Amino acid sequence: MSEIYTVNGISMGINYGLNKVRYPTPVPVDSAVRLHLTLGSVDVLDASTVQAVLAAPWSCAGATKPACVMETIVRYVR
Repeated sequence: MSEIYTVNGISMGINYGLNKVRYPTPVPVDSAVRLHLTLGSVDVLDASTVQAVLAAPWSCAGATKPACVMETIVRYVR
């Protein structure tokens, strides 16, 4: 995630959960998988909390559809 965005002045980051999780295609044993993160939104929830939502599709080598599609939610507290 540090290659996508930087958050300064926080005391902790919390994995808050997942949205819209789908598994369009199975992953064969010993397949190479790759995660591609995209920052979807950043919202200030209150004076001490910021929430980031990232699109996180997982691709599998040789497959035409992604193995998993989801959004991950991270909250940062000052």
